[in-house]
Amino acid sequence: MVACEIGPGVGRWTKYLMDASSKLYLIDYSKMVCDYWRNKRNAKLHVIHCQNTRLSDIPDQSVDLVMSFDVFVHLDVEPFFGYMSEAYRILKPSGIALIDYLSLDDSTTARWFLRELEKQDTFGLENEVKRAIFRVHHHESIQVLAEAIGFSFANVEDAWRTHNVCTLTKP
Repeated sequence: MVACEIGPGVGRWTKYLMDASSKLYLIDYSKMVCDYWRNKRNAKLHVIHCQNTRLSDIPDQSVDLVMSFDVFVHLDVEPFFGYMSEAYRILKPSGIALIDYLSLDDSTTARWFLRELEKQDTFGLENEVKRAIFRVHHHESIQVLAEAIGFSFANVEDAWRTHNVCTLTKP
């Protein structure tokens, strides 16, 4: 299997992908994270320092699995869409993308988000807009974007009803 992980960090999920993959693309905007993985000197790993959503170093229809956990929870809709579009381009037919995101679909998640927003009250100016480090979406809007790109969409809520994992399948 050829896989691509967006935002590997220090490898909570990467170690499993390495075992299952013949080639693994690791995409991160952090030079420090990219250097960490390059220093592993593993021939399976292809580390790409990417400060936008374009995955131009990965050939069309060359990847079986795109995975990203704890990254899209911080993305506004535009980069979310950008990465989904690139995932569609690089995935082989029948390829799958697994992406988690925060869903603001009910009062439980709304209360969670408001608590998180209060924790992020670290800005300096009184009249500055409060911004959380998290971005929330509705699963219907993610589904509409995914299907507009060409994916089939399935969604699973987690036990805490905040994170969702969408499974995007390329026909």
